[in-house]
Amino acid sequence: MMYWIQQLALVVSFLISLGTLLATLRNHAAQRIRKKDSISGELKLLRTLLQLHTKEEEARKKELVLRREVDCCVLRDLITEIYYRYAKEKKIPVYVMQDLSSLYSLYRKCGGNSYVQGLMREIREEWEVECG
Repeated sequence: MMYWIQQLALVVSFLISLGTLLATLRNHAAQRIRKKDSISGELKLLRTLLQLHTKEEEARKKELVLRREVDCCVLRDLITEIYYRYAKEKKIPVYVMQDLSSLYSLYRKCGGNSYVQGLMREIREEWEVECG
């Protein structure tokens, strides 16, 4: 859930930044055109702003990839911790199983690997789910 909130925050932040950038460019360009200044100066400014925006976007993408990896690691650790907490008895309370299933669903969405898939398969096929 936190991952999606962070993603939404990143998208909103990007859209606000882009809107501000476009409004600034439009205002600046309109002033320049009115003053009949050289177009080459505007093109240089635009090129510089676009390069800056591109660098910022690349940094955001790298941060997003890193956050996704961290989220995936945290989910894997939580799932593994739950697995080993109940592995000896091979019994798991129903409420823990529900939480575990939710964590696993998020883990798969963030690109989790087959290690946790094997743990979940074992839990679902071989363990007893305790009601109550």
